[in-house]
Amino acid sequence: MQLGDLALLDFGDGTAGCNGTGNADMNTTLRGTVPEGEYEGLAFNVAVPFDQNHGDPTLALLPLNATGMLWNWRSGYRFVRIDMVPTDRAKDGPKGWFLHLGSTMCAAESRTKSPSACANPNNMPVLLTGFDPTSNVVVIDPAPVVAGADLRVKAPDTSPGCMSFSNDPDCVTVMQNLGTHMATSPRRPNSWLGCVKP
Repeated sequence: MQLGDLALLDFGDGTAGCNGTGNADMNTTLRGTVPEGEYEGLAFNVAVPFDQNHGDPTLALLPLNATGMLWNWRSGYRFVRIDMVPTDRAKDGPKGWFLHLGSTMCAAESRTKSPSACANPNNMPVLLTGFDPTSNVVVIDPAPVVAGADLRVKAPDTSPGCMSFSNDPDCVTVMQNLGTHMATSPRRPNSWLGCVKP
């Protein structure tokens, strides 16, 4: 599921906790080539480029036709979608806790119009220095991102978890852990997604 230098990593196989949200067609590997030469690391963005993020998904090619990753034309796609079920959730607590990262505060006439800009693009550049593709692996670990968030409760009048919205109390620690600021504050670079393991 790659389109040029844009790729969708899909770990949901439709079984167990992914029942109803995933399917058997997974994509857990990125493929590509680079010109011959010496390299000192690995760099990528967890994002969809603005000009590809706010179009009609019914006309889009893979992976941009994956409507399960789309909020709407105005906000665009979720760059990260991790749906969790706490093992010790309260009987009357939320049935799940969701981390959905995407652009917010996008200026458009309606949800079905492309925006002129987004105050919170929430693009995440990742730089892994010293990365050797012959011996290192990038691991996605949401645990440090949700550290400090109580996955057993839901803030009133919000969706369970963090949907990247500036008025959601469940996003405060998550967005800080991501290095992404709420409202219109500038964000600082981070590398939460990349863990290099020899």
